[in-house]
Amino acid sequence: EVDRLTEKGFNLVAVNKAGSNFAVLYNNGWGPLKDARVRRALGMLVNRQRFNRIGMEGLGEVRCIPYPKASIGYDAEQATRCKFDPEAAKKLLAEAGYPNGFELEINSSQQANAMFPILASMLQDAYAQVGVKAKIADSDVAGYRAKMIASKFQVHVHNYGRAAKDPSALFAAAVPWRYNKSNWTQFRNAEYERLVIAGSGTIDEQARKKIYHDIIEILYDQQHLTVVQTQPLYFASRKGVKGIEGSPDGFFSFRNATVD
Repeated sequence: EVDRLTEKGFNLVAVNKAGSNFAVLYNNGWGPLKDARVRRALGMLVNRQRFNRIGMEGLGEVRCIPYPKASIGYDAEQATRCKFDPEAAKKLLAEAGYPNGFELEINSSQQANAMFPILASMLQDAYAQVGVKAKIADSDVAGYRAKMIASKFQVHVHNYGRAAKDPSALFAAAVPWRYNKSNWTQFRNAEYERLVIAGSGTIDEQARKKIYHDIIEILYDQQHLTVVQTQPLYFASRKGVKGIEGSPDGFFSFRNATVD
């Protein structure tokens, strides 16, 4: 729609360029996904570049980690470590006891986000390469959210916010990143909890950098979810409307807006 609206003369403003991110959530309490090796294997089957190229038509940025470049938690090596690697994924599944794969369901909703079915379909295709047979359950928003909130999903396509804020805000407010029982993935890790609490309780910059670096190491090891890419949001206005801006929270600001 971006190209079509631009061709028709609309002004487009991109807001929340880094604050909203697509992710794949894994139910850490379900069957094969209780094993971190299986979750890591599924993480290797997320083809970020393909989703960006086909699903997002090049908009947004692929992501391995939740922090944008301006964040205190950003680490260039960690930010480029993730790879699409079906061969390595298959070996890891065999190591975990699933050489022939297994069956699972992907929770998705066209109503909730038009990109969710595209991401789910790409996951389904990639999983098939290693013998994992995935069924896509596309529900209305109510059904999709009910499974999510009750942790009744197996694999869940999702988008979370607050990634452009300080990491302490992300880990406190974005549900998939919480350390307590409110996390829909049922992820529990004592060291992760300790680090999240420590990060919000210190103002020492170097200490915080180390804390948020170590949190990402836990993410790579435990893979309770897989970060995919940003979801930029656009506002379209007719010619003559000027001064519409994005706010730090990812919303629209009309403070300086004018109409010719």
